[in-house]
Amino acid sequence: MRSPVLGVVGAIIAIIGLFLAAGTHEDGLLFGGLLFFLFGVLLNFWLIARVDYSDKHAKTEDQGHAVAAE
Repeated sequence: MRSPVLGVVGAIIAIIGLFLAAGTHEDGLLFGGLLFFLFGVLLNFWLIARVDYSDKHAKTEDQGHAVAAE
């Protein structure tokens, strides 16, 4: 439950960063907005990378063996 909420927060941070970078004429705020965007994108990639699919595949394989044995 925590990962989807954190993913949405990361997407919001990335969008805010793009708005900051797009609406400025100063180099510092442009750089800061791009860093916000990069942080939000990398946060979402990190959340995707840490998903563990091994439990879901193990349950599917166990059910398949049980059906084949019957």
